[in-house]
Amino acid sequence: MSAVIMAIAGFLFAAVAGYLVGLIGSSNNPISGLTLSTLIIAALLMVAIGLTGNPGIAAVLGVAGVVCCSAGVAGDMMQDLKVGHILGGSPNKMQ
Repeated sequence: MSAVIMAIAGFLFAAVAGYLVGLIGSSNNPISGLTLSTLIIAALLMVAIGLTGNPGIAAVLGVAGVVCCSAGVAGDMMQDLKVGHILGGSPNKMQ
């Protein structure tokens, strides 16, 4: 169940991070806010499915770690692509 939550939350929060970084800039990468949101949502979902105690804590921290990394990578990638677009490059030329 935690793998499903990781995939869904990772996809959604990576999209949010990419959008905000592309809109505002990399200095405002919202990783901490997205990670805290993930912690709260994952904790509530784990309690709802009955996963409590140490296994629940480990699952919530695992979900938060994966989502934090995916949001950070998505924000960094979006900033790189934005700069490449402004300078007239293409993703193929940027490699």
